[in-house]
Amino acid sequence: MKKLVLASLIAAASTIASSHAVVLEGPLVMFGPVSVGSPIPSIFFPKFDPALGTLISIELQLSAAATNSSLVFDNEGLVAGNASFSLNSSVRAIAAPGVPDAIAPMSVTRSGSLGADGEVGAADFVGPDSLALVGSASSTGSSTENNAPNLAQFVGSTGNYSVALTSSFSAPTLLTFSQGVTGSFSSPTQTVSGGVRPIYNFVPLAAIPEAGTILFGAALGLALGVRRMRGQTA
Repeated sequence: MKKLVLASLIAAASTIASSHAVVLEGPLVMFGPVSVGSPIPSIFFPKFDPALGTLISIELQLSAAATNSSLVFDNEGLVAGNASFSLNSSVRAIAAPGVPDAIAPMSVTRSGSLGADGEVGAADFVGPDSLALVGSASSTGSSTENNAPNLAQFVGSTGNYSVALTSSFSAPTLLTFSQGVTGSFSSPTQTVSGGVRPIYNFVPLAAIPEAGTILFGAALGLALGVRRMRGQTA
């Protein structure tokens, strides 16, 4: 019985300690605009100060926007028809080895009609047998790390940590098309921009002794209570 009560007290103290966790939003650092596939300068954040407490987890919140999208589908089939296709891209925030990347995927879609192939030879991506995509998109992504060894690289009383950024296209996708419609895509272009914000989840140093004090007091009370019960039954 006594062991059961002590176990309950320890569990309660752990709950009290975790209930004191604090969420701290870091600064929002912007990037871009930059063409998809071009280098994006890394961004930097101050390390989490251990004087604040014990870091439990870090979340990277990524927001991205795609503008100036351009992609053309050229029908090289001998019949007119309809087609629907999409331009897919993504921005990736890379914090450190072993830490999950935050990814923001984006897609711009175009549907319409095309004439029969009107040129001889390779596609020229102009005229009634072509269909041009323009437009914009936006997306968000996030990643969370709570593994203590990996969190160590984000903690320090001085210094910064970096977040690398990359952007890329996936292969254009021909979603639907009429029978006889076939062709090729032009080289896609697009501009991306956005921002990254770290979110810190930590237990303040002042909260940890408090839970320990509660546990010690409860355990002391239990010990005194047991002594009194023994004295009464003697």
